Amino acid sequence: MPEAVQVYQESGSMLEADAVKQSILLTYRDDFSKYGQRVNRRLLQNVFQSLPLHVGQKLKYVNLDRNEKSTEVKKALHLLALARVYAPVYHTAANGIPLRAECNQKVQKPLFLDVGLLTTACGMSYADIVHVDDVSLINAGSLCEQFIGQHLLYTRQPYEEPELFYWVREKRQASSEVDYVLSIGSGIFPVEVKAGKTGTLKSLQVFLLEKERTLGVCFNADLPSLHEATFSLAKNSGTFRLLSLPLYLVEELPRLLRATPLK
Repeated sequence: MPEAVQVYQESGSMLEADAVKQSILLTYRDDFSKYGQRVNRRLLQNVFQSLPLHVGQKLKYVNLDRNEKSTEVKKALHLLALARVYAPVYHTAANGIPLRAECNQKVQKPLFLDVGLLTTACGMSYADIVHVDDVSLINAGSLCEQFIGQHLLYTRQPYEEPELFYWVREKRQASSEVDYVLSIGSGIFPVEVKAGKTGTLKSLQVFLLEKERTLGVCFNADLPSLHEATFSLAKNSGTFRLLSLPLYLVEELPRLLRATPLK
């Protein structure tokens, strides 16, 4: 990615930067052949190409390669994770810290290498993105979720293994999903990501009620604010505090949460 940034800095052309990103993706795919007979090269390539299409979604092995056993797809994912090509975001019950103590590795959603490479892998150029409206860009939410996730993944100390979690409750007619869950100090915070300025945040409210938490986070396209909000869930009333931040302030989130009283 530094090369793509340098090309844009020198040429001012996003199209030339897109060409560099495409070259990076091709290099990754070509590198799989170096492992020879030790790995299933075809499977690695298929999984590598399929992962960008499933960012922000619960990952099912069958959707990555329908012709391979789930155990083989799992092995391929493990290799890509070791190479930092993709990062699994595991479900956690989030009843306390550390979050990994209650994580379920059978339930995950993927993050890809980088949001810029993600757009290229999905066949979108910069020109495609800037000239479409909210309706035609169907994966705008996934792009925003990737952008926030790849930054939150490394909020820990540099010497610590990067990790990230989310929360999902799968019940008939009462399912909920919070994009990310963070632990900062002794606090546990649900994080929702929205591509626009508005959103219902019902899943975030469900999480706050069930886990008896008082502060939630929302990344969106609005101005930053910390305000008191009202629950909009049936049979529940009360208020909670919402820290609303624009996407570009994601790296400031740990500092802001440490500076915000939990009550």
